[in-house]
Amino acid sequence: MVILVVWLALSVAVGIAAHSKGRDETGWTLLAVLISPLIAGILVLALPPSTTKLGLKRRGLLACPFCAEPIQRQAKLCPHCRSELPKPASSPQKWLAPDSRIGLALFLAAIMGVIFVVFHFVANAP
Repeated sequence: MVILVVWLALSVAVGIAAHSKGRDETGWTLLAVLISPLIAGILVLALPPSTTKLGLKRRGLLACPFCAEPIQRQAKLCPHCRSELPKPASSPQKWLAPDSRIGLALFLAAIMGVIFVVFHFVANAP
């Protein structure tokens, strides 16, 4: 039981590391649960940070419209090409913005619930 809890905790840590590199934390957590947190963790650490539009958004960055280098959202001047950046267009407030961490938490809670039920029936079997 302890091994399973450690396995799941390390898998979540792999998901957090993947998120910090702009990757999909839910997918990497599932991969770590299925193969091994150690192997998935090594893969995440070996990958460079994502430079796709979605990867930059996950890390809180934008691509400079002039040189395409990643920059902070609040930047007024690109530190790479020294171009003055246009002011961002105001976007309407999203009241119920989906957060992928909620899905991950629900998935892990479901896994823990299934594990609890299975061990409960195994322990109470005649």
